[in-house]
Amino acid sequence: MKKILLFFVIILLSLQSCQKEPTIRKVKYQINGLSDPYKIVYFDQNGNTIKQNITPSSNKVWKLEYTAPEGKVMYLYLEFKENISNNMAFTAGIYVDGKAYSQTKNFDVSVGDTIFKIKRSGIVPFTN
Repeated sequence: MKKILLFFVIILLSLQSCQKEPTIRKVKYQINGLSDPYKIVYFDQNGNTIKQNITPSSNKVWKLEYTAPEGKVMYLYLEFKENISNNMAFTAGIYVDGKAYSQTKNFDVSVGDTIFKIKRSGIVPFTN
């Protein structure tokens, strides 16, 4: 009985040592082209929910970059009053390792004619 138990313990330890460590990926949230102040909510690299009011800089770009392991949840929410329907410079999205993961050039939902909302989320993709 002890030999069987020892055999299973060795197999379990062997299987556990074969598990691959998750790859660390570069995540970027970026918003381009808004002139008026707006609100954002996002998950940071520790999974904390961060809420901020943003006053755009002269280049009209807000971005946040961090590293995260595969499988980590990404989330970006944006609420603004500026109508971007004809704004060709507007984009908002999540990028992983420099490639667009989830990006938009228009709002998802509008509340009347005054508040526009965008939500992008997902998980850091696994590599093969």
